[in-house]
Amino acid sequence: VAMTLQSKTLGILVLTLGISILILYFALHIIVLGSFSDQENDDAHQNIQRVRSAIDDDLTTLEGTARDWSLWDDTYSYIADKNDLYVQSNLSDTNSMVSNRLNLMLFADTQGHVVFAKSMDYRSDKVEGTPASILSQVYLNRPMLRHSTATSSIQGIILLPSRALLIASELIMHSSGDGAIDGTARLGRS
Repeated sequence: VAMTLQSKTLGILVLTLGISILILYFALHIIVLGSFSDQENDDAHQNIQRVRSAIDDDLTTLEGTARDWSLWDDTYSYIADKNDLYVQSNLSDTNSMVSNRLNLMLFADTQGHVVFAKSMDYRSDKVEGTPASILSQVYLNRPMLRHSTATSSIQGIILLPSRALLIASELIMHSSGDGAIDGTARLGRS
């Protein structure tokens, strides 16, 4: 009888201990995994915000560069008279594009005809032919790049077959910002 009472007590004690361990395991599992899951979600959200902020900063910089090129009397004159001296003075080498981290420079007149287009990999300082996929995406009649007013500024991301391209589009006007619009300057960075 003593053996049976001892084994029953030991059995109840082992069963109680086993149930307690299982309850603690599941409680800690839920608490710890929940905390890790929350932490991972917070980290992912912060990383998304960092990427978004970096892209916004890049687009703002690109927009400023596009505005510098578009609100310049020399660019305005070049679009009007197609004078090759402008290209020789400002665009014949790759310095302008490399220093501004540009993969694309495209100037179009008000009818949408491309007056100047240059594509390159600014990281390797290698000029490339301007692919048709880029021209079709940044052409003047694209809805995303259609200026609604004379003071509008457009920036965004265009998905190309091989990469994403940050794009800024500004209207070409006199340096003062007055007068008729002479075309559009589109600058891109990938």
